[in-house]
Parts: sequence; C-alpha cells; structure tokens
Amino acid sequence: MLRIFYQWDRVNLLHQWHRQFEGYCFHSKYLNLMHDKINLLEEYKKLSFRFRDYWDDLLIISPYQVLENEIKILNLDDAEDGNRRQEHPFCRRPLVLDLHGNDLLTLLEAGFLGIMLFGWGRVGKRAHFFATLMVAVGTCISMFWILSSNSWMQTPQGFSIENGIIVPQDWFAIVFNPSFPYRLAHMAAAAFLVSALLVAATAAWHLLKGRRDALVKTSFSMALWMILILAPLQVLIGDNHGLNTLKHQPAKLAAIEGHWETNKDEGMPLYLFGIPDMQAEETKYAVGIPNLGSLIMTHSMDGEVKGLKEFAPEDRPNSLVVFWSFRIMVGLGMLMMLLAVMALFLRKGGKLYENKWLHRFAFAMGPSGFIALLAGWFTTEVGRQPWVVYGVMRTSDGLSPVSAEQVGLTLIIFVLVYCVVFGVGIYYMLKIMHKGPEFIYSAPHSEAEVIQASHRPLSSIDEGLDAPSAQQQEKGND
Repeated sequence: MLRIFYQWDRVNLLHQWHRQFEGYCFHSKYLNLMHDKINLLEEYKKLSFRFRDYWDDLLIISPYQVLENEIKILNLDDAEDGNRRQEHPFCRRPLVLDLHGNDLLTLLEAGFLGIMLFGWGRVGKRAHFFATLMVAVGTCISMFWILSSNSWMQTPQGFSIENGIIVPQDWFAIVFNPSFPYRLAHMAAAAFLVSALLVAATAAWHLLKGRRDALVKTSFSMALWMILILAPLQVLIGDNHGLNTLKHQPAKLAAIEGHWETNKDEGMPLYLFGIPDMQAEETKYAVGIPNLGSLIMTHSMDGEVKGLKEFAPEDRPNSLVVFWSFRIMVGLGMLMMLLAVMALFLRKGGKLYENKWLHRFAFAMGPSGFIALLAGWFTTEVGRQPWVVYGVMRTSDGLSPVSAEQVGLTLIIFVLVYCVVFGVGIYYMLKIMHKGPEFIYSAPHSEAEVIQASHRPLSSIDEGLDAPSAQQQEKGND
C-alpha cells in the first residue's frame, strides 16, 4: 500500500506537468518552448510508462504524444489554430485515472490459488484451508475495487471537470457511488451461486454414477442449501438494484423492458417475450402481463416508467441485446430457485440422494451460473451505451489513438493466450470433477508418493488421477 501512495504523489506531479503544457500543446507559437523543455517531457514519458504497472489507462492525454505524433497537425497558422484546436480529438478527451490492484492482490489470488489447486493432499489440511480462504479474500477485495470502478462509470459522482479533465473531488463519493452497494451485493451473491451450482452438478454426476459415500452426499447437500439461501436473496437484491437503475439510468431500464412509450395514466405491462425493433421504435410480437411492470419497477400498480422515446435516438442503448440478456439471466435465476425448492421437498421425504430426476436437473444446471453471470454483464455494459462514463463521456470520445491493425493484433494475442490458459484450466478442473472428492488425508503416503509430490503440479496430478499408487496396487494384489 505504501507503493500506491508513493505512486499517487508522482501522479499529482505528472498532472501538474500536464496542466503546465496543455496551454502550449495546441498553439504553434509555443512549439519552440516545448522543444526547450524536451528533457522534462522525456522524464514525463518514463514515469508514465512506469505507472502502467500499477494503473490502467493512466493518461489518455499525453503531451509527449502530442509533441511526437501530432506536431505536423499542430504546426498551423494562428488563424487556423483555434478551429483545429476544437476539432482535435485530444482536446475533447478527458484524463481518466483508474486503480485496479496491487501486488498484495496478486499474491492472494494467484499465489495461494496454486496451493489451493495443486496442494490438496500435499500440504496439511489447515494450510490448504488457509490458502483457500486467502484466495476468497483476495477475490473479494479485487471484486470490491473492480465493481467500484465500474459502478462509478455507470453512476458517476464526486468529481469536477476542469479544462476537459475529470478531476476527483470526493474519493468517498467516488468509491461508494449510488449503484455500487447494489452491484457489489448482486455480484457477490452471483459468485457464490456459480460455485454452489458447480459443486452440486459435480456431486449429482457421481450420484448418478452410483456413489453414495459421505463426501458426495455432503457436497450435494451443502451446495443445495447454499442455492436455497442465495437464490431468493438474489431476487431481493435484484429488485433493489432495479429501483436504483430506474432512478439513475432510466434509459437502460427502458431498454431492458422493451418499453417505448411512457405510461401516463395506466400501469406498464411486463413483457415476457418480444423482439425490440430500434428502427421501428416498438417491441414486436410482445407477450406481456398488464401492470406487472409498474408493480416491479415502482412497487405500484400504476407507477410511471419512462419509455425509450423520451430519450434521443443517439442516447438509447440497444434494446434487443439487453432485453434478451436480462431475460436469460432472470430465467436461469428462476430455474435455480426451482432446483432449490425441489431439493427441499425431496430432503424432507428422505429422497434427496435417490431421486435421479433431481440429480439430472442439478447436473444440467452446472454451467447455468456462468451463463447467467455473462448475461448479467452483457446487460450492464451494453445497457450503459453509448456512454463510457454515463452522461459525461461518450464511447466515441473515449477511443484510443491507435490503428485498427494494432487493435486487431492485440485482440488476436489475447484470444490465443486466453484460449490456452482457460483451455488448460478447464481441462484440469473437468478431470478433477470427474475423479470426484476423495479422503486424501486418511490415505497413507509412501516415500515414492512424497517424492512425486515435489514434481511439476500438472504432471504429478495427472499421474495421481490416472494411475494408482504402488501401495494401492500391492493391496489389490493381496
């Protein structure tokens, strides 16, 4: 944390330098002065690159960039300079500061993750539990700051704009912006639901295969209890989140509901299905329930909700995308509640571990948490458009000054790297899930197995999963 505050002092220094030069950058008569101070700009460049280890998109405007890349554009006559100054994209683009993490979070999330995944049976139970706890804590801390940053982009406050630059004024208001508490609670509940559904699906798979040992039963039971608690809680959180969205982002809510006309003297229907048409400004083939939309959105049967026609066409999000992404998320949430209720009734009847229909249902619901999570993020981010910072900065004004070739190459590299990383990770997790839970700590370890535990994690775990140990083979022969 000391490093962060140290870097922040240097950010303030860079900010002062930027403001010192911003009056010169767009006037040709000051170009010679900028050349005289080239050493200062060189230091500026070095520091800005150093900051990128800790900050994302630290400086969208860079005097060095202006000097190096735009000198031909800026070398204009005084008569032309004023007009070109207004048209230049660097003039309209504000300075954005965004803190995403530090070395501590890397240690908690990445360092302990290795112990959690590959240390099962190789470190003590307490050490493994501690590593798992640290991964959870690190993830929650990371979730806190990421959601705070994203929520501020949705409901910005605590800032002022000085000379086209976004300047923080109240950090408490920035971090705890109006939508942040609801997004944090919503995302936290969703994360635990994803985990619970995955555990339930794994246990259900082994129940279908005939396993009835204590580990499988306990895993299945605990996961279903978690779903039973979190699914209704998620509905309550989502309801309050919807009220917050109605207050601060009415255009997004109207797009989610496929609602075009503001209901003046009657309740708004809730469209279950339909195809929003952005050109025709209507939701075609709509199937709705009268007044239910007003009841959910305003907690009143005739509550007024703004329609999309109240907003300029250029300010409307794509209703077709968010309409269906939201319904996918909500529909899967209803299925989660159904799964939990079914399990509750079967638990009372003593058939929780014997009903194959429940097991098939739980197994099929395994990936539903991930799908609902992605659908929710589609709803959030597409619904924010056309704004990078809602009501402050448009997406079109936030474009980086890079070529399409650079963006395409970066995208290809990211896709390849993530495919490899996630491919290996998914393969490993599926292999572990197929193997199922084992009483590892109750099994004796031979000297050979201890030596094997010091090998590379992936190779040793593959051998441990696929091949029985020498001691187990001797017992089988006896």
